[in-house]
Formats: sequence, structure tokens, C-alpha cells
Amino acid sequence: MAHAGGRPSKLDEVTKEKLLAAIKKGHTLKGACAFAGVSYKTLHEWVQRGEGVNRRRARTDQFAEFADALKKADELAKVALVERWRSHFSDSWQAIATYMERRWPEEYGRRSRQTVDLREQMSYSDATLGEQLRSDPEARILVEKLFERRSIIMRVRKD
Repeated sequence: MAHAGGRPSKLDEVTKEKLLAAIKKGHTLKGACAFAGVSYKTLHEWVQRGEGVNRRRARTDQFAEFADALKKADELAKVALVERWRSHFSDSWQAIATYMERRWPEEYGRRSRQTVDLREQMSYSDATLGEQLRSDPEARILVEKLFERRSIIMRVRKD
């Protein structure tokens, strides 16, 4: 479709069908663009025009229909791929676990453990530490409890 005084759009039926077919098969937008022979920037502009958010060009029915079709194709790809994934549930507990981790990450997602070694960050000289223990009664109590626990552990290990 031509613009008033401009060149025709590259969004013809062949390009549209190539893009939608690739998206329905689960390809990325960039991959679909490469297959259809258009740049990702152009596709992004078409979607913006369809959604009425392009600053330079107005929304048109052609681009609105295309943007809607693109979203629908993406959702259909998701449904098809999830169903294919689910078809492996009967013979693969890993497929089930991975599905659950990704579908409900708050409940079943992996939680990474992180350990932090604070010894390097907490290097005190004996004088500095001694002064802090003398001036902070809570710290002194905690250190005394620590030494008590240490001596109990040492006695248990000797037995």
C-alpha cells in the first residue's frame, strides 16, 4: 500500500505470510525478519504503526491487522511448544521439573545459594578489636558466648 507521495510499503502479503509462518513455528522476531528479508527495525516500526504509537507515522488498518496477527502467531507458537513439552511428561521427570520451574518460578524456581567470605572485609588489628570490645558491652557478651561455644565444641571433639 502506497503512502501519499511516498514509496509503497514492504509489508505485502508474501512478506506478511513469511513473518507470520516463522513466528508460528516459534522463531524469534529477528529470525523471522531474516527469513522474510526485512530488518528488525522495520518490523518494529510496523508494529508501532499498528499499535498507534509510532511518532512519525499514523496508525493504519493494514498495520493494526498485522500487529494483531503477529501477537496471535506468537501466542499460538507458545501454545504449540508448551504442548510439545508437555508430551514428554510421561517419560521424563526432568521435563516436568523444568516446566514447573519456569511456569511457577516463585514456588518451584531454583534458588541460587551465595556464600560471602567476610574475613577479608573484616580485618581488624588486635588493638582495634580489643578497644571495640571494651567500649561495646553487647559485642563483649557475643564474643564470650562465641568462646564458650567453641570450648564446648572442642570438648565434644576430644570425647
